[in-house]
Amino acid sequence: MAKPKNISLYISLLFLITSYVSAAQQSDSISLAKSDSLTKLENAKLSSKDSIITDKDLIVDFQKKNQLNVSTIPGLVEYITIVTSFLSIVIAVLTIIIGQGYYNVKRDKINLLEKKLNEFYRPLLQALTTSQMLHSVLSQDKDKNYRALEALIKEKDNAFSVADKILINEIIEVGKKIERIIDVHSGHVLNDKTRENIGSLVRHLRIFRATFVSEEKDNLEGIASEKFMKFTYPREVNECITNDITFLTGELHKKRKRWY
Repeated sequence: MAKPKNISLYISLLFLITSYVSAAQQSDSISLAKSDSLTKLENAKLSSKDSIITDKDLIVDFQKKNQLNVSTIPGLVEYITIVTSFLSIVIAVLTIIIGQGYYNVKRDKINLLEKKLNEFYRPLLQALTTSQMLHSVLSQDKDKNYRALEALIKEKDNAFSVADKILINEIIEVGKKIERIIDVHSGHVLNDKTRENIGSLVRHLRIFRATFVSEEKDNLEGIASEKFMKFTYPREVNECITNDITFLTGELHKKRKRWY
């Protein structure tokens, strides 16, 4: 389907064609009036052979009856044509300018929505999903309410199997990717609620990483239990991100639908 930019061009072309047809019709009408008047004049001359009425008297008489000033017709046609053409050009230019402005505004709004989704929300949701899947593997043979951060603080290194340590390292790497996405594209965050949840997520990721790699891990339980234990993974962040994606996708769909 035609975009607004193309529609404006079609409208402009239509105005130009209409103006040309209007001028042509006016010219034809005037030519027909002249021809009709001259025919009447000739007939009058033929019917008045024996009359003393002169050609000059007949012309004056027919001009009065038909209200046709032959001497001014060419100037009138030229004036009407020039004015009509000028107005058509003005209307065409204004239509193009308005149409282009509308096109640019709609395009910018669509591009912004696509950037929010493609640069921030969708990559972030994908990384969060990957982290959750790794965590589900880590916790599959553990308690139902298992929290990885609590385990890192409470348990010693020898309480984790080699497989657990591999999984924790992978979770940490995905966490770094999540932080990079947030650092670079956090300007796309939609609202304060999402921003607060993302702040809680970053805080958890950094505490989790620091706890796992700390050289003082043997002494961490007593020091960090009170400070760190409450900063487990904020599970509501996934729902918040998903809701924002649903909203942005709906807005994008509506703007694309109006676009055509």
